[in-house]
Amino acid sequence: MITPEQLSQAGILQDATAQECLLAEAGLDWLKVHTTLQITTVADLPAGAKMFLAQYVELVPDSGVTAESIEGLSQSFRTESLQNLLAQLAQSLLPGYFKAVTFFPKQQQWQYGRR
Repeated sequence: MITPEQLSQAGILQDATAQECLLAEAGLDWLKVHTTLQITTVADLPAGAKMFLAQYVELVPDSGVTAESIEGLSQSFRTESLQNLLAQLAQSLLPGYFKAVTFFPKQQQWQYGRR
């Protein structure tokens, strides 16, 4: 588990809470899957990866809601998925490490009006 001291020493987050430490660890897992980075310690990450983790900690908790009103009980939501936002962030901060192409298996095609 990543500790607040490790995040502070790496220059990612100062005075991180337990939840922020867990989010940073989840961000590291995301980087392991979606980049070619060889991750050994948080302190050894390139600057772009450290910036990604800091942004990951901010983005994930409120990934869908962009605005909220208590009195009127209304919310505004992002139209982009969290995965797309993270991919764009990683592509901009880690262009040399990001695995940009993802392949999905072909689904059965729709056939309109035929049985």
